[in-house]
Amino acid sequence: MNKAEEYNAEGLRAFGAKKYEEAADYFCKAVSMDEKNALYSYNAGNSYCRMVLEKNADCQDQAIDYLLKSAELGNAAACYILGNIYNPRLYQNFRGKDIPKAKEFYMKVIDLRRTDSRYLGTALNNLGCLCGETGSLQQAACYTYLAWKSGQPRVNYDTYRSTLDPASIVAIESITDISQVDSILASIHAPAVSRMDGDTAFSPAPAAAQKKHIVDEATLEELMLKLNELVGLKNVKKEVNSLINLVRVS
Repeated sequence: MNKAEEYNAEGLRAFGAKKYEEAADYFCKAVSMDEKNALYSYNAGNSYCRMVLEKNADCQDQAIDYLLKSAELGNAAACYILGNIYNPRLYQNFRGKDIPKAKEFYMKVIDLRRTDSRYLGTALNNLGCLCGETGSLQQAACYTYLAWKSGQPRVNYDTYRSTLDPASIVAIESITDISQVDSILASIHAPAVSRMDGDTAFSPAPAAAQKKHIVDEATLEELMLKLNELVGLKNVKKEVNSLINLVRVS
């Protein structure tokens, strides 16, 4: 065992005893001796992260710096924690919440699934929920469906599934791998597009692809009730109602 490995081992013992500051010191020494070891950087970043979360310590920058170093070296665990740090609904002791950054790091976890799949299900679930909160309901359904198939509870998928038309549900439930998501979304004309102000809007399908559907009014009302039961999504609900009214008079 070389000196870096010895420091890492000492750090793990301290971390197990919840002596996070002591653990961080050992892990940082290990990193200084082997900067290319993603595990040492992850351990250091995770120790600082626990200090922020459990003791509200002022070491957020250190946590992020070491986790970024580890993420750049391909560590899925570091990417997952960074996703949680930037996720507005998680790790509330951390400042600087940023949904695009959270999505970016969850996607990196997904990209690294073949080398480390431990965080795949929760990354898919968290990514799907963020898509849903920003109005991308079909994306949300895709990711939460895959999260469910990866072992996560089905409840989030059911929430977004209830907002979709039958054709979209069939398409999404045909997905067997994350690599198919983009093509599936293209085939069902995923409606949400970003605006510079961070809002979302529905973009209709191209004219050649648009079709008229006869929808049972009772079914439509039931679906709208389910949509209105969802928390937030004010702009989405408004746009859906506008589209329904447009179709009714066309």
